[in-house]
Amino acid sequence: MTLNLFEREHQRIDALLHAHLLDVVGGDFKGARRRLARWRQALNGHIQIEQTRLLPHVPAGARWDARVYQLEHDRIALLADEYAARVQAAAARPPQGRQARRQAVLDLLDAVLATAVFDVDLLADRAGQGGTTATALADGLVQQFGLPFRLAHQVVSSLVTDGSGFTGARVSERATALAGRPIVASDAWVAERLDPWVFVNERTGLGGPAPSAVETAIATARDRLTGDRAAVDAFAGRIARAADRRAGQAEALVQRVGAGMPGRESVGS
Repeated sequence: MTLNLFEREHQRIDALLHAHLLDVVGGDFKGARRRLARWRQALNGHIQIEQTRLLPHVPAGARWDARVYQLEHDRIALLADEYAARVQAAAARPPQGRQARRQAVLDLLDAVLATAVFDVDLLADRAGQGGTTATALADGLVQQFGLPFRLAHQVVSSLVTDGSGFTGARVSERATALAGRPIVASDAWVAERLDPWVFVNERTGLGGPAPSAVETAIATARDRLTGDRAAVDAFAGRIARAADRRAGQAEALVQRVGAGMPGRESVGS
């Protein structure tokens, strides 16, 4: 019962935070402030539940004792307060202009990511759910067993559609039936083709998600950014110099015109 309560609370808090971040990304700072307040209220309630129902029952020798949980609660509350102040400032005085709004959005997201902790193992586990890497299995059927591209995707899509799951036996049976010749895929081979880490690391081409490809893309983007900044600085310098020349020419023109005008004392004489 308590476990279900904790799970429901976690889901509700995650949903509120997700909605808040969507408001931030959309530049709706007032909406983001309202949703953040609801999230903070839910977070306070969740912490209260943990402190009254969970911490008193943490066994001795647990990975985290009650004191560590309490310190973590305090840290989360402090970070939430600091972030709320940023959101409040953006909502109280919404930035004007597209560029200013974009910068405000990036500043808030940077504040979020600066303290974010990612559960890599959990993300990797979820990345393989729902057939998200199924196209890699189809590619493997093409490369390993010589199936035509369309037929390989038909094998995979049929398994996704009927929800029978991906095992060596099922893939072999479906591929054999559609190809009209024996196809034998082992459980290990199917699991490897569906492994999210394999899926990512194999895609090393331009724009691919492999670490090596991402590092190259980041380095290229940084080089481009350096060049763009230099070009902007040079352009701004030319504009500033042109403005100085225009101001000087305008001042000289005013002086020449003023020198050629009669003084007040000569008017009417």
